Amino acid sequence: GTIAGFVAVSAVISMVQKKGLFGTLIRWLERLRINPEFFERFQISLKEVDEEIAAFHFKKTARFFQTVALHFLGWVGGGFETYFMFRMVGAPISLLEGILLEAILQLTRTVSFFIPGNLGAQEAGLALAAEWMGYHPSLGVAVSLLKRLRQFIWTAIGFGVWGIYEYFLNHPRNPFQP
Repeated sequence: GTIAGFVAVSAVISMVQKKGLFGTLIRWLERLRINPEFFERFQISLKEVDEEIAAFHFKKTARFFQTVALHFLGWVGGGFETYFMFRMVGAPISLLEGILLEAILQLTRTVSFFIPGNLGAQEAGLALAAEWMGYHPSLGVAVSLLKRLRQFIWTAIGFGVWGIYEYFLNHPRNPFQP
């Protein structure tokens, strides 16, 4: 039921995007007799954004479905990661449970977007989801901290690569320049 609900919500959002998300929002505000002065200042820019999104949906449908497929594969990959991490901390979960826990974690991250780095929300969400599935909440917190460690490591690698690039870019014998 939850999956069907999210598919329906996604379909509605997709249809609204095709019609023009910001244009639709401005029209609804006008119908409600709310003067969208804030949006009127940016109306040309918002119209261009609407046109780009609509063009992506209509003219590049193959790319749109590739994007959706890649996002889905990334989500399933996150489910495999969650499965392996729970197994590492000693929880005998199934692969399906790992994917379900990742789905709940993604929902938690989405709902808590306004919290910088989802600090605390990710941990609480995974602890609660683990408890719902019959595991001790501390396993959810442990897995969440493992995920944070993985994020930290990849961020550090990214900054390291960027630092090396910047060093060589500003170095007299720049290998990146012809």
